[in-house]
Amino acid sequence: MTDAPDAASGVESSADVHLRGNLTAARLRSIRNLLERQVPGVRAVSVQSLEAGAINLRLPGAFPAHALSGYLSHADFGSFRLEVTPAEVGPDLEVVVQDAEAPR
Repeated sequence: MTDAPDAASGVESSADVHLRGNLTAARLRSIRNLLERQVPGVRAVSVQSLEAGAINLRLPGAFPAHALSGYLSHADFGSFRLEVTPAEVGPDLEVVVQDAEAPR
């Protein structure tokens, strides 16, 4: 048995998602929609800080941390992609937003 919080257990958790790179309002909307509508247990997505080329999001809810990484890493956004790096400790994620045609 694992101690990871999830929607079934009702254990509250939160994660910070640090986005950087080629950010536009449309791309941020796409990412927020994915997090709010497709990741089970995410209650909300709020912007914690916003500056040129970087946005920090806070996600409260009851979800397993690995779910965030999985959903973001495998999502098809069409014109852009995300490179996700989990934090060494905890559920936080560093996410680089890149044009789809940019080399990896």
